[in-house]
Amino acid sequence: MRTSTLLLVSATSLLLQACLSNDGKTKDIPAPPPINLNNDVKKKDIKVIPVHEQTHQVNPAAFSAPTTKSLIINGVKMQPQELPIVKGTRIFDNSVNQYAHATGDIVVVTDGAKLTPEILSTYTTSTIATNTYRLTPLQEDADLYNLYQTLKKQDTIKRVELSIFYEGLNDYQREVK
Repeated sequence: MRTSTLLLVSATSLLLQACLSNDGKTKDIPAPPPINLNNDVKKKDIKVIPVHEQTHQVNPAAFSAPTTKSLIINGVKMQPQELPIVKGTRIFDNSVNQYAHATGDIVVVTDGAKLTPEILSTYTTSTIATNTYRLTPLQEDADLYNLYQTLKKQDTIKRVELSIFYEGLNDYQREVK
């Protein structure tokens, strides 16, 4: 311990002597030449193009507001573009601010009971998981929201979801983000 203290004191005194014995021999370090941005960086030609001359046109229908009232679908406020909701109807989901399409299916979860004869005669059914079924109406242009509401009223069904497929971002939305 005594050796390390002695070494520390010696090193400190050597540094102080070196700093004090400058003898006025300071060196002036030249400053770097100033940077002239006007000469060093090439200016790019920037041209403003009026909106009416731009080649990329945005489809206003892609951003138009839904034309019908809001409905609660799958526990979320949504606005279909038109009523009745049939397979392919465009729906705006307010919770994620995105459009989707009705796939034409309704997914139900039962309490363990079998599907009723009424359901079996109205839908093509396929099992997704235990007590979970995908129902596709036999009538191709069926009012999916009406069927969705009817299924929600059945005692043996615990959960009903209208199957919707969300659209991806279009080219314009990708450029904006």
